[in-house]
Amino acid sequence: MHGGPKGPQKAAPGTTRRIFGYIFQYKWRVVAIVLCILVGAAAQAGSALFLQSLVDSYILPLVGAKNPDWGPLMRALTLMACLYVAGIFCSWLWQWLIVAVEQGTLKKIRDDMFAHQQTLPIRYFDTNEHGDIMSRYTNDTDT
Repeated sequence: MHGGPKGPQKAAPGTTRRIFGYIFQYKWRVVAIVLCILVGAAAQAGSALFLQSLVDSYILPLVGAKNPDWGPLMRALTLMACLYVAGIFCSWLWQWLIVAVEQGTLKKIRDDMFAHQQTLPIRYFDTNEHGDIMSRYTNDTDT
């Protein structure tokens, strides 16, 4: 039998720590991402829970009322709209920040790889195919 394609290879020891070292160069952005995720999740959960009380506490008492007071309902709807806006904004912000962190991290890794490549002996380039070297810079780094 011929050896089939290999399964996923294990990362070298220390790889995860090095990757997080690159990522945490953006520590304030990472903190902002985590906070935005938490605020967005809380706003989404709060608005879902608030929807039931909106119907029970604000809309049903107005049904059949001769002179309904719309003030409490309008305040509740405004609060709910604010929750939705906060959730949407936080969702947008963390996605925007994570793209910046991801692209910055990849650029720093590639810059470091290029600087390291400049120190390699010519023998390395003679014994490795050009396509394999370029693949490490593109596909392997992205993966």
